[in-house]
Amino acid sequence: MTTREIRRWVLIGAPRERVWPRVGRPEGLERWWCPPPTVRLFFEPRPGSRFVELYDDGTRSYRVEGVVEECLPLRRLVIRRRTPGSASPADRIAIVLNARRHETCVTVVHRFERVPDRRWPELERFFGPPWAESLASLKALVADGAAGEPPTGWRSAASQQRGR
Repeated sequence: MTTREIRRWVLIGAPRERVWPRVGRPEGLERWWCPPPTVRLFFEPRPGSRFVELYDDGTRSYRVEGVVEECLPLRRLVIRRRTPGSASPADRIAIVLNARRHETCVTVVHRFERVPDRRWPELERFFGPPWAESLASLKALVADGAAGEPPTGWRSAASQQRGR
């Protein structure tokens, strides 16, 4: 058993100030993590905050819980999740924003702990391509939104639960 990771990145033609709202807030993150209404995310953007991911695509549903390990606005969000029943009992997802002149390089590092070697290809196939697709969605969302804000009138499940 070893620790393994998937690393994907995308270059977005916008400064970090336009990208961060799509990373550091649940209503922004759930727009590209998995397209709504497939996934709903609940967390406060601060270290130690409880993280909850509710997934339901109509054929399969699950709940994953964890904690926000790190939240450095405009720079990085790190989430550690417990993933019972998975090939890895826990994982850690870091979303890192690096400024490059007037662009932002967004890197997702998805680290899996205590993965049996024989199960790694399965995890890599299951998570690798979707992270690339998710980052492409993030790029499109930032390009479509003037300030990286969700469209007018759109409210995530997280903001609805908070009564906003």
